[in-house]
Formats: sequence, C-alpha cells, structure tokens
Amino acid sequence: LILHHEVKTASSGEDALSGFEPGMFDVALIDLGMPGLPGDKVAERLRDVDASISTVLMTGWSLAKDDARLAAFDDHVQKPFTEFDELLDVIGRAIATHETRIDQTVTPG
Repeated sequence: LILHHEVKTASSGEDALSGFEPGMFDVALIDLGMPGLPGDKVAERLRDVDASISTVLMTGWSLAKDDARLAAFDDHVQKPFTEFDELLDVIGRAIATHETRIDQTVTPG
C-alpha cells in the first residue's frame, strides 16, 4: 500500500489561512497553540471557506471533553503520538469525513 499526501506547513494561524481556497485540501491537521490565531479559530475559518474540509486537532494539551474549542474539529490526535499507525488511522477517518461531505453536496444529475 503506497500512500501519497501533499503536505503544506504553516508557521502561524494567519499563514495557514493565507491563500486558502475551496477544494485546496481534504484534511487540515491543526495545532491548538498556533502563533497569532489559535487553532480552533483557524479550523472555523477554514470550514467557512470550504465546508467539506475535515479538521483534525493535533495537540499536546490535555483538554476536557466539554472544552468548547473541540467543536471546531472533526477528530483529534494527542501528541506525542508514538505509533505512526495512530496518525494514519486519524488521517484515514478524516479523509472519509471529507469524502462523505463531498458526496452529500453532489446532487444526482
């Protein structure tokens, strides 16, 4: 099984949003503690531009299950993750979420 993912990195929340357009990415892996604009706000703004994008929180912070910031994310992975398979599982779920959203926006012709 060969996996191919194009990765773009951003050094701040504003950098992550700069030039973002609908359909540009299927999944966004976002840290909560980003400089400038916090990760939950980045996730919300990405979704405002492209409702189909799947957002994944990657954080080392311990958050309560009812933390309001979690609402901006479809899934999460706790850092540090020691098993690469854990990250692949989260990315697989995120891609499936994105594909489901795309399928829901396509109307039969």
